[in-house]
Amino acid sequence: ARLVRHPGCPAMLKSILANTYKAERRYGEALELWRDIAQSPDGGPYLARARSEIPVLESLAAGAGAR
Repeated sequence: ARLVRHPGCPAMLKSILANTYKAERRYGEALELWRDIAQSPDGGPYLARARSEIPVLESLAAGAGAR
């Protein structure tokens, strides 16, 4: 997943990987990607989704860490 760390990686690719991580219950990694999208100037149509996913994933990651 080093490709998504590249500054030129499109938000679409990051969002696909973030959704995959969420499905695999890798909440921390998904959260990191959505935060990156939210702060990215090229986030465009993914900004609203990032803003909605971040609190959900924060809650899921906190719950997963408590187990």
